[in-house]
Amino acid sequence: MNQNLAGEQCIACHSVSKDGSRIVGSINGGASPWAVWDARTGAKLYQSTAASGFQAISPDGAYVIWRHWNSDTFGTDSPSELRLSTATSDAVLATLSLPINTPGGLSHPVWSPDGTTIAYGVRTAGNGLSYTAATLWTSKVSLGATPGFRDTKKIIDANATYPVATYPTFSPCRVPRPSNAFVIASCTFCRFNTHGGPANPERSYPHPHPHLGPS
Repeated sequence: MNQNLAGEQCIACHSVSKDGSRIVGSINGGASPWAVWDARTGAKLYQSTAASGFQAISPDGAYVIWRHWNSDTFGTDSPSELRLSTATSDAVLATLSLPINTPGGLSHPVWSPDGTTIAYGVRTAGNGLSYTAATLWTSKVSLGATPGFRDTKKIIDANATYPVATYPTFSPCRVPRPSNAFVIASCTFCRFNTHGGPANPERSYPHPHPHLGPS
């Protein structure tokens, strides 16, 4: 995709549709708005100007869930939510928020292979770039004429060994039902310096979490 990089500082935090047709990624650091490319030709199909930082594209490449953070200061509130749009517009079709009186910033969304469910982390300490506590949640997704989210629930708590539960990824398993399990990745401390800033002596990178959870 080098022919499409003019004026862009970086392309990061990307997601590839399961059918291999499209890629969504954050661009230019800072607030990190998202853009979508044709995976076969490298042609840019759309570029948003809205802050995001991390996003996921649906299995068929038609929809994007975005807004890991809301500004170039990596905030996660005002309000804390993930947003659903088509892959060629950041017009909001639906928003995903936590239940009332449940604190946390929604992060690292991923679609199930059948497109019916998303999993995501909920940060309870820190901001979208640096955080030390998170739990894992899922929600069902409705598309088509009435897009929306439902059946939101926490499925994995943090613990002393793995205080940050995030970066979920679904298994390809189809027995006994589609997308019925996923593995999560976690780290004891998350700090990513790709946007600059001082090095952190406690910095560690994600490593596999030993637990499986049903969706």
